[in-house]
Amino acid sequence: MSAKAVNRNEPQLVFVYGTLKRGQPGECYMGGGKFTGMCSIPGVLLHLGRYPGLVEHNLCRVTGEVYQVNWEIMEGLDYYENVGSGLYQRRQISTPMGMAWTYYYGRPPRPLTDQTLCVAQGVWHHPAVRGVPYKALLDFFQARLGEKPKVITQANFTKPVQALPAPTKPAEPPKVTLPDTGAVGPGFEVL
Repeated sequence: MSAKAVNRNEPQLVFVYGTLKRGQPGECYMGGGKFTGMCSIPGVLLHLGRYPGLVEHNLCRVTGEVYQVNWEIMEGLDYYENVGSGLYQRRQISTPMGMAWTYYYGRPPRPLTDQTLCVAQGVWHHPAVRGVPYKALLDFFQARLGEKPKVITQANFTKPVQALPAPTKPAEPPKVTLPDTGAVGPGFEVL
């Protein structure tokens, strides 16, 4: 937490990057907070299975959403993120919208190794997110910054997948009119 005293009566900004974003499972914990925009901050998202964990990193970036919330919502977010157990730590960060709170993962592996699973390009999309090795993520961001020339392709982040055959159009089910209601739809049985 910040050393500066915080006025609990003033709205606060919070940066969310995983399950608290719009359309994600924890969105309801935002409690009607006001969406103020999207931005990216320095860091790496660890792939922890059903949720990500933010760790500090100067080269890579994490994309998320910024909301304006009250302290009642902040306390609910602390509960959701298990701040009391040390699973996450709430800290203030600088965003284009102003100083905002965010949650850093409290138990990161030290050091990050080539086998550490991370979230590709720092953007969480639950539940389809697949972990990528830290080295592939680091290579991606180094190439974006021009520090290490390299062609970036989807192959950097996923194993090659065998191409699937082109989908075929399924047969249309027969439409049946029910005598008592006049409703039409697939799969109804005529009595």
